[in-house]
Amino acid sequence: MEEGQKSAEALKVDVEQVLYSKNPAMKKVIPGFLISYLKKIVHQDEINEFLSKAGHLKNAEFIAEGLREFDISYRVTGSENLPEQGRYIFVSNHPLGGLDGLVFIYELSRYYPDLKFPVNDILMNIKNLSGIFLPINKHGAQDREAALYKRDIIPAFFSGRNSNFFYNLSNIRTFLGIKANIEMLYLADEMFKMRGKAFDLVFGKAIPWQTFDKTKTPSEWAEWIKEKSYQLQSFISRQSPNQKIF
Repeated sequence: MEEGQKSAEALKVDVEQVLYSKNPAMKKVIPGFLISYLKKIVHQDEINEFLSKAGHLKNAEFIAEGLREFDISYRVTGSENLPEQGRYIFVSNHPLGGLDGLVFIYELSRYYPDLKFPVNDILMNIKNLSGIFLPINKHGAQDREAALYKRDIIPAFFSGRNSNFFYNLSNIRTFLGIKANIEMLYLADEMFKMRGKAFDLVFGKAIPWQTFDKTKTPSEWAEWIKEKSYQLQSFISRQSPNQKIF
């Protein structure tokens, strides 16, 4: 058996193992029906079936196979704003919590082979994307210091939204004062709901790093960049010779 096949077979999602590895005592607390429900909403069987076929792939190739598996297509506007060389910081909205990031990574990897994508530490467990993922601390200090690296910033906008159930759950959780992001358990389920859908990805013009002077606080500059990102939404309906579908 080839090495790629071995690694693909060994790679799989196991909800029970993840839960009990953190706290073995939970075996006596969590009822079996809840475990079954968690397996269902994270689509454990479907994900493992995909991993059995594509678990040997890495980084952009792994993402590409996933996009094909989900029959995801997307249109790019503003690709002429992507510099041919250099190092930049890309800033975008994050409406879907997962799928949008994968599309974003795949598209940019076509231009920048050494692309690094900052993620929460927990996502570093996805070994297939370890060559692209870059862990960040949970307090966000790296975000506040980003302008200090003297890199131009390229704003971007990604279309799409999750289901009403997802947002309603988030609002209820916030209203009840529950700090744990319960809705995050449903991100995989939300991704499966996106099967066969098409999205838009818009890139704006680079913002020189010298723009970020002391006339605004870091928080104010962050809000300013956020506004620049959302302003790109107006370009989605326009025709462009650089539009393409994955």
